Amino acid sequence: MARSARNPTAMYRYGECLEEQGDVAGATQVFEEVAGTFEETPEALLAAEKLEALQSARASEGERPDDSQAATDEGNAPPVTSGFTLQFGSFHDRANAIKLASELKRNLPGVRIDSDLLDFKEVHRVRFGYFKSRTEAERKAEEIARQTGEPCTIMALP
Repeated sequence: MARSARNPTAMYRYGECLEEQGDVAGATQVFEEVAGTFEETPEALLAAEKLEALQSARASEGERPDDSQAATDEGNAPPVTSGFTLQFGSFHDRANAIKLASELKRNLPGVRIDSDLLDFKEVHRVRFGYFKSRTEAERKAEEIARQTGEPCTIMALP
């Protein structure tokens, strides 16, 4: 892999970009390549999860819930400009964030990795949900702690 001009992290992120732009066929092709070519990497695991999610979305394309139900489902509403989220960890090494997210996804679907620049260094935060109020976030944090035993921090969104 070191001599290869291809990088699993870059390819995975490119697949995410294609998915966000609505190019599902292109994203699927990139995720398949990552999962097949870089089998021993954390990105291969994430690519396999993305492929599964894309296949599920295509299978249930005609069965989308109405927007009011989707917004209240487990705190996973579309991203908001303010409110709260639950954070399980923050890492400079993306592989560590991927490892924690993969472990959490077994019991907590909807876990995501948010990446930001902090003092010119990339930081990867493992998070769950979008909540309008701190009370709502606290209730969900307590529920998750009971179910998984994983501690989390309530973070205000900018």
